[in-house]
Amino acid sequence: MGSGLPQLNSKDNNPVTIKDFRPIAILPVLHKLYAKLLDYLTGNVLETTAGNQFAFKSGHQCREPVFIMRRLIEVSLEWAIPICILDGDITKAYDYTKHHRILNALLAKGIQAILAAAIVRETARARCRIRMGSLESKQLIGRSRSLWQGDPLAPKLFNTTLDVLAQKFEAKANTEKWGWPIHEESGVRYVCLLLFADNYWIIATSTNELQLAISFWQSLLESAGWFTPVGDLCYATTAGDDQYTTSTVQQHHGEIVQRRAKAEGFKVLGTQLTFGNHNDKEFERRFRAAWCAFHKHADTLCCKAAPLGKRLEFLHKVVVPALFWCAGSWHLRSQKYVALRGLQRKMIRKMMCFKKNAEEDLETFMKRTETAITSAMIRHHIVSWDVYARRLVFKWAGWVARLQTFDPRRLTLSVLRHKNYKWLRVIQDSNNGRQLHGRILKVWRWETLLHSFFLENYPLEDWEEVALNKDRWTQVVLLVH
Repeated sequence: MGSGLPQLNSKDNNPVTIKDFRPIAILPVLHKLYAKLLDYLTGNVLETTAGNQFAFKSGHQCREPVFIMRRLIEVSLEWAIPICILDGDITKAYDYTKHHRILNALLAKGIQAILAAAIVRETARARCRIRMGSLESKQLIGRSRSLWQGDPLAPKLFNTTLDVLAQKFEAKANTEKWGWPIHEESGVRYVCLLLFADNYWIIATSTNELQLAISFWQSLLESAGWFTPVGDLCYATTAGDDQYTTSTVQQHHGEIVQRRAKAEGFKVLGTQLTFGNHNDKEFERRFRAAWCAFHKHADTLCCKAAPLGKRLEFLHKVVVPALFWCAGSWHLRSQKYVALRGLQRKMIRKMMCFKKNAEEDLETFMKRTETAITSAMIRHHIVSWDVYARRLVFKWAGWVARLQTFDPRRLTLSVLRHKNYKWLRVIQDSNNGRQLHGRILKVWRWETLLHSFFLENYPLEDWEEVALNKDRWTQVVLLVH
């Protein structure tokens, strides 16, 4: 259990330096079993983080930070309050994790000293041979830092170590009032830092505030031996270009951080986060992913020797995950739903391999194919993708609402309730129908679909209360069309 074999896998087709390789450790089975035993002895302590960390924790999803940022951007646009979000990630986070930092973090979590020592001993004392292609080092090489990718305990150890910095940052943010304020029963909560493993997003309401937050976060990372090159940082804001023409955001050492256009945004966990009131870039990205998945399996999907029903099931399995990634927090207008429905029918048309008869004109041919596609979908109980998208919104909303029963302090739930329809109704009742911001709402709220459905079908019930009953909510989802 005292050695491992890291395999250096290249990150691209033309690696030049050692930084262009990613080490994946090939560890003995006994080492992994022992690591799982140590994890078991820690209980659930390592899954608990004070910071808003969403990775490697049971009951958490990578969809949550995407939903949080989309929702805050929506509120920012609606209330004309600028929001700035910086996107970054810690470079080679596992490789630069120092062993003494892991030990200090474990002790700070309340792990018994002897158990913490056993965990760090297995991390620190293990030596390795390096393999790159057919080449392999002859001698065992010692390590003064780094976690092994492939070690089942490594993600939790990384989270625990990073959480020490996240706690310091959030304490500073609440003191200085950095970030987006969310009012809760216990007081005002400032949302300034979101984490997903080594990915992080810093949220502020002005460029000056973002500058201060970045400098402090970068200094914390450097104190722990981590860093983010300025070329890997970018930010975007809902503010108009004329509002910040002279403002720039700088990295900790004074280098200028790239600002992205509102309509362009940046990538977040496989999605495209934009800062306007449209999802055009995200839709383009999802449609490309859907067609890539379709063409990858086109030989199977278009094989007329296979039953159509089986091929339609296969279409759902290979294309839907790529197309509807994080779709539960989409807020779409009618033309987007039309586009989803059209995309599905285009793919089915290719699968059914229609041929135009010599005596048919184009109009007759199109009518025949459309009728055949509709009949096939009905016969095989295929749900139209525009309906499927709406149902995903309901499923996601129900999951977030049920956080009330097992994690009422989760940030995702607080953001769901932040300036929502229920809160707006209270404000209206108290202010003769006015909503305080003095603007006519021009934003297509994510919650609109839920709100309008319940006004039409369950006018006396609140959707959040209904969602607490999972079985009943499942029946509600099936009624959405």
